[in-house]
Amino acid sequence: MGRTGRLGPAAPMPWEEIPRTQPMLSVAFGSRTTVLRGSDLYRLDCQGCHGEDGLGAPPEINSIINPVRSTSAAVIMEQMKERGRKLGIDMSISRADAAVLAKQSRDVLLQRLHKGGQDMPPPHLSEAEIRSLESYLKWLAAIPGAEREQVAVRLTPLRVGEHIVKSTCHICHSATGPNPNPQQLMMGAIPALSTFTNRTSMQEFVRKIIHGASISMGKPPLAYRGRMPVFVYLTEEEAADAYLYLMLYPPHQGMSPNVLIFRDLELGNLGIHGERNVTFGDTFGVTMGASGCERRAWPSCQRWITSQRKNNSITPAEISHDRPHKRRSITRSRKSTGGSAS
Repeated sequence: MGRTGRLGPAAPMPWEEIPRTQPMLSVAFGSRTTVLRGSDLYRLDCQGCHGEDGLGAPPEINSIINPVRSTSAAVIMEQMKERGRKLGIDMSISRADAAVLAKQSRDVLLQRLHKGGQDMPPPHLSEAEIRSLESYLKWLAAIPGAEREQVAVRLTPLRVGEHIVKSTCHICHSATGPNPNPQQLMMGAIPALSTFTNRTSMQEFVRKIIHGASISMGKPPLAYRGRMPVFVYLTEEEAADAYLYLMLYPPHQGMSPNVLIFRDLELGNLGIHGERNVTFGDTFGVTMGASGCERRAWPSCQRWITSQRKNNSITPAEISHDRPHKRRSITRSRKSTGGSAS
């Protein structure tokens, strides 16, 4: 699960120079909102397991095509007629009966999209996102008229990153755990999500996700290709969104982290490349209105948050969660500092 079937480049030989790539992100990165369609939500949440065409990898991962086609009364009626023709009998059903069967199938599909399944984690989708994704699944399953039902949603960078982390990264990587050493990696250990921002910089993370990168394993440590697939269907900005989400919502063992939910996000210390592209540095500038943390690097914001906690100026307000890496918001004593990643 969570495999694309594509690995990164082979580890370089000792005399070869390690290739370097620099993420090229738009100037608006961090403060932008993105319009996504159901195809994008499928790419962020489903494609890592079910594949681009929705056929999955049976028997471990089932195809989603037939379950989705079963939500269409027209498709059910046509399927019954076709079965009847093959058997030489009349198996046609009325549209009313087909509609009842289609509704039952749609209820099951929506339950999966809300709560997941036996081996499928909950997708953590909003109602608007479910409507958008369902419309695309109908198109993917070739249901007549689905192309006219496509729905778009507008998401923040944090929400895009949340989709990737919870629905793609979390399939293989647990929320929390120790940071494995090279020998443990050689023995099969998989780094936890909570270690990502300590193990890699933003640039290294994006390169690893999109292009692949070698990894040091064994004793003594040597460069290997590694076992993690590359996700070529994600953009560099989407991979950076995932890193941003892990920075601001770090997983904590057994509890949600006390992390401020920011109203707006901006970037500081940006190196401009051309007119429309920037390289994302390791520091974040954050706009928090009257919070006193405006346009400071992220470590400075952390120090400000710590001082406010000591002065009891902010208190934790827990959001219900069913996974240890989902977040808590921190609200100011008199006025909220922001919204959620949704």
